[in-house]
Amino acid sequence: MSRWFSLCLSLVVLCTLTALASEHRSSITPKVRPLDSVPNAVLKTRESSRYLPDRVIIKLIAGIRASSAARSLGVQSVDETLSSLGVSSVEAMFPPTMTSKEKGDVGLDRFYVARYSAPVDAFTASEQLSNLAEVQYAEPWFIYSVTANPDFTPNDPQYSQQYALTKMLVPQAWDVNQGDTSVVIGIVDSGVETGHTDLSANIWRNPGENGADGLGRDKRTNNVDDDGNGYVDDWQGWDFGGADYNNVVGDNNPNPFGSNTAHGTSVAGCASASTNNSIGVAGIGFKCRLLAVKTAADNDTRDNGLAYIIAGYQGITYAALMGADVINCSWGGSGGSQVEQDLINAATQQGSLVVVAAGNAGTSTPQYPAAYQNTISVASTGTTDTKSSFSSYGMTVDVAAPGENVRTTVYSQTYGGQYGTSFSSPNAAGVAGLIKAANPSFTPQQVGERLRVTADNINSSNPSYTDLLGKGRVNAWRALTENPPSLRGSNIVIRDSSGGNNNGNPEPNETIDVFVTFTNYLAPTTNANVTLTTSSPYLTITTGSYPVGVLGTLASRRNTATPFRVGIAAGVPSGHVATMKMILSDGTYSDFQWFTILINPTFQTHTINNVIVTMANNGRIGFADFPNNTQGRGFIYPATSDTNHLFEGGVIIGTSTTKLVNNVRNPSNVQDNDMLSRQIYQLTTPGIVSNQDGATVFSDSSAPTTNRIGIRVNQYSYEFGDVAHDDYVIVRYDVRNLTGAEITGLYVGQFYDWDIADYAQNRTAYDATRSLAYAWDASAPARPYIGMRALDSAAGVRGLLNTTSLTLDRAAKYSWISGGTGTAAV
Repeated sequence: MSRWFSLCLSLVVLCTLTALASEHRSSITPKVRPLDSVPNAVLKTRESSRYLPDRVIIKLIAGIRASSAARSLGVQSVDETLSSLGVSSVEAMFPPTMTSKEKGDVGLDRFYVARYSAPVDAFTASEQLSNLAEVQYAEPWFIYSVTANPDFTPNDPQYSQQYALTKMLVPQAWDVNQGDTSVVIGIVDSGVETGHTDLSANIWRNPGENGADGLGRDKRTNNVDDDGNGYVDDWQGWDFGGADYNNVVGDNNPNPFGSNTAHGTSVAGCASASTNNSIGVAGIGFKCRLLAVKTAADNDTRDNGLAYIIAGYQGITYAALMGADVINCSWGGSGGSQVEQDLINAATQQGSLVVVAAGNAGTSTPQYPAAYQNTISVASTGTTDTKSSFSSYGMTVDVAAPGENVRTTVYSQTYGGQYGTSFSSPNAAGVAGLIKAANPSFTPQQVGERLRVTADNINSSNPSYTDLLGKGRVNAWRALTENPPSLRGSNIVIRDSSGGNNNGNPEPNETIDVFVTFTNYLAPTTNANVTLTTSSPYLTITTGSYPVGVLGTLASRRNTATPFRVGIAAGVPSGHVATMKMILSDGTYSDFQWFTILINPTFQTHTINNVIVTMANNGRIGFADFPNNTQGRGFIYPATSDTNHLFEGGVIIGTSTTKLVNNVRNPSNVQDNDMLSRQIYQLTTPGIVSNQDGATVFSDSSAPTTNRIGIRVNQYSYEFGDVAHDDYVIVRYDVRNLTGAEITGLYVGQFYDWDIADYAQNRTAYDATRSLAYAWDASAPARPYIGMRALDSAAGVRGLLNTTSLTLDRAAKYSWISGGTGTAAV
């Protein structure tokens, strides 16, 4: 027996002060986050990252000025939320004397750190703050594990053990340039033994904190911030980790105090140990100076006896503002962060090239900060140029460098062989220092591109990793003697306006246009050309060549008139990620660049009225990729605010405590995936029913057999654009019985986890007169009220208090949808 029934529900936003709220927000700059422009960026989650439990980083939007006191920012909505979290302190992330030196437009003066005492996870607190109109974003404070040549021949006794130098033709490079004392390489790590006999001569000394002050006192120890940068007596760098990770107080001693913080000393030796001094090893940077920035705590042994990097991005920013030309980061982890990309961008704008270890996971999963824009990601190779077994690889890697048995300085005045991309990275950073010394006018991007584009191709030694170890293994001599072009594509935009339905999403049977801006960072091109290729069996490239032609140094050109054209097959699966490669050439210059295109996306976003809401093809609402919540925009109201109010939404359907299917979270805090769709969420503008119609079909065929009911659901969504109806969206479910037997006692319900401003103050209630359930922030009643009701009849309602004791199993879910109306407010 096959039967259908239909259920329509409306999501309504109720706000008696809409005009007032909209008027206030109209003066605020729309939120733009640094990773928004990065395709398929994977953000950090609770499960994939480590973070401090009692603090969050807040970035206010441009135009909002804080007047911070001990426990407030002077911004009402932010202060109310912080108060509910039991805020203990709020302070600027960077001293005003340092942010005044900022050369770019990131806005370092808008970053604040709030510490709090409430038993609230830092991700939850960040989400709560991010939902405020005045906050560009908020995030936890993340911490990291340390990942872990006739040539000039130096007289360092252990030079003969340093195969990495000969492999990269460093001795030949030293015949061309031996670095310069004006070039500074920042070592942002666990600490640097500044008194090591093979490092001390190359340690950077802060000119503003050395010598005698006006009273004849030694500036290094006079307890005065002589250079006015906000850090007292930072005469040879700074310690952001301090002595105790439980109570972090920075100091002016960037030295390690034990083996747990020894990592940075070995990193520093690779980059620029003192060379030709008849002692120990030779450092690639030769004369380049080392800026010691300690970002781990003295007493921290939590990472298998080693210290975590707890203040890496403060360290990066400090090094950049103090004038570092190159900054090395031999640490990282999974998932991206808005704060971190912002601070990488700020360092680049300040004039620093950030060089990063690709990671020791041995996989192609991007590691951060290596995968951020404006970094050089360095993989590891061995003596024969083959990829090290531990080294990460992939489309975000830029170059490779030796990382096996790298002879270098070791903490406590000794030496040893080290393994890991932690030591590949400073090998590359040292070469970057040589490039900067030889080309002092180069921008950070030019230094990085010269390093990358002159690397030796090692594909023949790594057939399983072709073009997945970047451009190749670093070659210092070529980096100083060759001057090829270097074309890079950016601002990649996909449009389906001429060959599709103009909804902005690549879909089956469409032809899409690919627009790219090409920038040449180095020598002018003469007859450059770009060819687009793909490994996807579902794509056919019909226009795959773009003649860039002549392009000068630092000049850009966009293929606006002649975009790449790509046809999409009818059978492309939903959510297909197509790998694309651009081949760039100009005479003897040859290069490549990877990117991906999300084809046939599993979600669409209604945008026609004052409610912006995402619908996924399997019935989820808000986001398609919980808990990352990057695929979709959530539930935004009003549309001009860019403020999301929804953490998770989906559908629950059941006939009993066991025969129940759903796509929302379970006791393991991951979502049940019972609903399967083999098509996209189709959005049509204008629609037949409304100004914007949405539709999808899914079944419960992915559910475990014991829970499966045997149904197919046609879901429809409608938004109207006229003023009288622009504050709601309608969602309709048509449910069909596929079993051939009668199904009785079937309940269909929607699940919403609302985070309306201060989620801890969210409340729910039921208006029996209008059969309307609604949620709101009780601490700020002027903010939106969000209501839900069935259009064709009264529906059951259940308000849930989201605590650690809340049960999320199937039996509980069945009780929610079948238990009638619980009218008590929660």
